[in-house]
Amino acid sequence: MPNFDPRVAVELPGDHRRPILTIGMPVYDSYPQLALTLMAILQGHPEILPDVEFVVLDNNPKSGHGHDTREFVTKKLPHGHYVAIGPYSGTYVKDLVVRAAQTEYVLVMDSHITLPAGSLMKLINFLKRSHPTNDLFQGPIVEPNGTTFATHMNPGIGSYNFGRWGTYRGPAMKKPDIYQVPL
Repeated sequence: MPNFDPRVAVELPGDHRRPILTIGMPVYDSYPQLALTLMAILQGHPEILPDVEFVVLDNNPKSGHGHDTREFVTKKLPHGHYVAIGPYSGTYVKDLVVRAAQTEYVLVMDSHITLPAGSLMKLINFLKRSHPTNDLFQGPIVEPNGTTFATHMNPGIGSYNFGRWGTYRGPAMKKPDIYQVPL
């Protein structure tokens, strides 16, 4: 991939721990949303910075948004890596985020998502306690109204997707810890 060598270790000034988690975001002409999301992480979750690296993959690096994205990631984002990827699109770009990561775990998220306070530290603590696995973990999607949650995809076709959002309402919903959604 251009502009990024995954074999190069991330240097953390003043802290010699290796990050455990890559937070990766593919973007296409969405600099304002990306900057808002990253600033929310930097300001709302500063305790995670020694444990994370950031990878931003830009689908349109030659645009004005691409220029602003590159400047932000390379000059203002601690442990930030900018990757200009050009012609790739769709879900394949999220796979490229995983391939570009230099950490054991990867959080792939859209550039318009905000995360509740403490959620990233809770994730990092969970990952530190976990044994290495190839499992996929996901958190619930919370709608803007704050009361509608989606926890998984049910089989079926809907909205041009294979899968429809569902809500798991089992006994584990009484406690906000990790639980397995039956498939």
